[in-house]
Amino acid sequence: MFLQMYHLAYLLSKNEKFMLLEKLMHKRIRDVFWDGGILKDGALDPTIRPNVFLAAYIYPRLLTSQEWAICFKNILHKLWCCWGGLSSIDQEE
Repeated sequence: MFLQMYHLAYLLSKNEKFMLLEKLMHKRIRDVFWDGGILKDGALDPTIRPNVFLAAYIYPRLLTSQEWAICFKNILHKLWCCWGGLSSIDQEE
């Protein structure tokens, strides 16, 4: 949400400081949380949770469309319940 706040602050103010802050934080978040297969829920916590869908909705620019597709493919089968909903954590945990 913080990334989206920086983005909106820039759009409203045109102050380059907010764009720079967004870019710096965007890179840092990608470096720490994106491992090329999943978007981790915490820097040291690779547990799969559905929070990734909120991240995609709130700040879709975090990953490319192809990266989001890879991420969703890797996590959805671990969260999908037989009755048709999502579990709050990887079902194997």
